[in-house]
Amino acid sequence: MTFNTLFLIDNKRERYIKKVFQNADNDIGPWLSMTILKDSAKRAKNNGWDFDLDRDYLVKLWHRQNGLCAVSGIKMQTKSGTREDKNPYRASLDRINNNKGYVKGNVRFTTHWVNNAKSTWPEKVFEDFVVNIVKNRR
Repeated sequence: MTFNTLFLIDNKRERYIKKVFQNADNDIGPWLSMTILKDSAKRAKNNGWDFDLDRDYLVKLWHRQNGLCAVSGIKMQTKSGTREDKNPYRASLDRINNNKGYVKGNVRFTTHWVNNAKSTWPEKVFEDFVVNIVKNRR
């Protein structure tokens, strides 16, 4: 291979990587299908919850939320991080009413941190903690 050929390959790779990063927020289909949809279906089955979600519904939900956490408004990410260094900004599918399953109208995207902090308690409990944390810091 000549230097020019290698240069063209590197430029092509750089353009591809740049395009992937530019479209990361829009090109969420594989991440939704392989991670969010698969994991939520598995949790629903293991816990005996209803499940009626599909990829199209989740893509529309993601775009309706503009990639922002439904609770905090923070920009979410699709990368999970490592086992030792988890990403608190990673998007997570939250069941709004924990008495219901993963069904249309009962899910929203939140950051992993918000979903873990909320856990299975009602949102009012989560909000009380957040409000008191902010008050206590003043």
